[in-house]
Amino acid sequence: MAGKKNAIVQEILDMLLEGTELLFEWMENPHAQRRRVRGILTHEEWEKIFGDQKRNAALRRLKKKKWINDRQLGNDVVFELSNKAIIEYLKGLIKQEPPRPGTRETLVVFDIPEAARSARTNWRRLLKALGFHKQQLSVWSSMKNIGDQVLALVKALGIEKWVKVYSGTELN
Repeated sequence: MAGKKNAIVQEILDMLLEGTELLFEWMENPHAQRRRVRGILTHEEWEKIFGDQKRNAALRRLKKKKWINDRQLGNDVVFELSNKAIIEYLKGLIKQEPPRPGTRETLVVFDIPEAARSARTNWRRLLKALGFHKQQLSVWSSMKNIGDQVLALVKALGIEKWVKVYSGTELN
């Protein structure tokens, strides 16, 4: 048994000593070493090795944020988007949409009950963050043509009972 342990220790030491030359090169110029490794590997090999790491890291980040759920289904792993991810995606879409003055305006009218005061306050904050302007306390408008995205967001948040979304032009 002692012979096996010594053989394993020796093997580890040999690997470490072989790697010291690469370590010193890397310490002098880490980017050159990465370029050298990339130059030796084909693009497909590089993606196979490092692409999986990037994908796995991204999946871990998404799971940590609770944006995806995974479950085992036979031999496959199934990833499902959580409601949080859908909401964040829709918020991003709405923020990216450029304002279009002179075109259709999006109007959001809501009547969230007093019992859900914090939900109503959070909804107002969200509307402001998305670029809406307060017309009245429960009437907000945006010059962006985002009616469909806002309606999808309302449904994802589960507040369609209290919120109405309109798209139209102002008549003076």
